[in-house]
Amino acid sequence: MSIKLGIYTRLSVVKFCILSVLLLLLLNGCADDQEEANRTESGKRNVRVAQVERKDLKTGISLTGRIESDEHLNISSAVGGRIDKIHVQVGDAVAKGDLLVEFDDSQLTQAQKSYENVKRKYERISRLYETDAVDRQSYEEIETAYAIAEANYKHLLQNVRIISPIYGRVSSISMKEGENFTPMGLPYIVRIVSLENMKATVNLPDSDYHLVKPGMLVDLNITAHPDKTFNGKVSYVSPEANIMSGTFKCEISIQDKVETFRHNQFTRVFIITDRSEQALVVPQQAIIIDNLLFVVKDGKAQKREVETGISNPQEIEIISGLQEGEQVIIVGNIGLTDMYPVNIIE
Repeated sequence: MSIKLGIYTRLSVVKFCILSVLLLLLLNGCADDQEEANRTESGKRNVRVAQVERKDLKTGISLTGRIESDEHLNISSAVGGRIDKIHVQVGDAVAKGDLLVEFDDSQLTQAQKSYENVKRKYERISRLYETDAVDRQSYEEIETAYAIAEANYKHLLQNVRIISPIYGRVSSISMKEGENFTPMGLPYIVRIVSLENMKATVNLPDSDYHLVKPGMLVDLNITAHPDKTFNGKVSYVSPEANIMSGTFKCEISIQDKVETFRHNQFTRVFIITDRSEQALVVPQQAIIIDNLLFVVKDGKAQKREVETGISNPQEIEIISGLQEGEQVIIVGNIGLTDMYPVNIIE
């Protein structure tokens, strides 16, 4: 038995060695094929290039935040009763003063009659009091009753016919017509979100806190409009970090007065910490190590050492070492040597 096991073991080792050799040959062949793909038949390396251009360049901090409305109100009633009519639907735009909800007005009708009766008595007693036909105590009693009846009527008038105190959109309705509302129940009947003054809130990491100051310009993007960039400005940076996350709350006022944003919507923000106008710019892929890159000159790769400025994840500013219109190599520059022949491919 031990002899058979030994034979099987040696056979396994031999098979493993053969497979390893085949694998190495395959990998070497792939590497040779890749190297060959980088060259033309004339021995030139295939490269892709980008033109050195002059443009405005911005650098900054990219974060994800949330859109918020400066005004979002839960509108309710201070009195209970049956809801007769809801005049709005979710998504409706409402103006300040628009009628939102009407309650059963039986209480209001009764309060109005009581108020009008007391008002007539008050006016009559007031005239008599001016001629000393009634005593002061009687006058003060009817005056107090009139004030109470008036306050009760106005209170019911405000809470039986609910109007919007702001301009905005209806984001939620918690009840239906015919249902009975109690002030101690749901926190609101209609929720309205103002779309006039919107802001974005982000959490700054400790490493970026010192870079951000109120007044800095901000670019904002939302998924609903991926090709449009909106303008914002840093309006507030918290002086203390959140005890749980260690980040600093930062608020950004949105400058564009459009009804594009929605409360609690996610947004991508780019806080601009520095900018350079009409700078010489190349793609980040052009830079290899130690501020070196290659330009194509007379069909050859010419090594250049450049001085760089500000940058973002896509592009980098060139302060010196390049001229506008030159072509820098962005693909095929790894392992390239100075003055090596190249072939530009699209």
